[in-house]
Amino acid sequence: MKTISLKILAMAVLLMSASITTSHAGTWMLGLKGWYTSWESSVIGWFEKNNEALMAENGVPVDVKTDPGTGYLVGPVLGFQTDDGDWSVSLAAMVFSQFNQSVDIDGKTMDIETNGELDRKDFDLAFTYSLFKYGDSFSLFKYQNLFFGCKYQLANLNLDVYYYPDTGVPEKHSRHKVEQTFIMPTIGTGFSFPLWNKTAAGLQLGLLYVIPDMKYIIDDTSHNIWTQPSFGFNGEITFSYLPLNSLVIQLGYRYQAFSLTAGFLDDPDAETKSPDITHGPALTLVYLF
Repeated sequence: MKTISLKILAMAVLLMSASITTSHAGTWMLGLKGWYTSWESSVIGWFEKNNEALMAENGVPVDVKTDPGTGYLVGPVLGFQTDDGDWSVSLAAMVFSQFNQSVDIDGKTMDIETNGELDRKDFDLAFTYSLFKYGDSFSLFKYQNLFFGCKYQLANLNLDVYYYPDTGVPEKHSRHKVEQTFIMPTIGTGFSFPLWNKTAAGLQLGLLYVIPDMKYIIDDTSHNIWTQPSFGFNGEITFSYLPLNSLVIQLGYRYQAFSLTAGFLDDPDAETKSPDITHGPALTLVYLF
């Protein structure tokens, strides 16, 4: 469920625990993580599919084209693992982001220019239970954990649109704002296998239940949007290394996907589905104490 998995990281720490000095009070983890991604955002996808019809109703026929682009998420992470390694909890706040995505509006009767920004924040809370101690009854349990938790994803699109008739002077300016929030309870399992000294490989698979909420504001007018819950999926492959007894470096590749179904309340037949797909390499640096 994690944007960069601390569940697998905790399991890797457990497998390599012979090289780590911890107290009987457990092990704390404090660090930083970053995710360089290709993001096909549902906020832009929804805007593209619905804005053409909405602007046509206002007498401005347009073609809207978008480009997913790339970007990054970065933020602090805090975790704790019990001394016996059975349980761990982690909290991550990916609050810094930058995405290069474009929204081009081609006016059929006039020139149109756009200027906007897209912001995203990810918050993850996860509880992990290791099956390590059951390895005598089933050998795979020695490398497996189960996790549950919740992810909160926030995405905002702010777009200024300028309309130029034949005179070359802006005749009209409108400000579009789309606010999305996703609450995603998550369950899944992870595996971590020791490779060689102080190194482990991991695999994580998670099922998301996506509960969306959405607002669309044009200038000062708010449009009522209905949304529909859906299921999603994420997966991640990681490699963890302990160059020092108290430092863990984890490199991985993560994929997350779900779909947003939404529409205007005053037009229940205007239903659209927009994918939200994020994938790319991830890096985590964690200090253990």
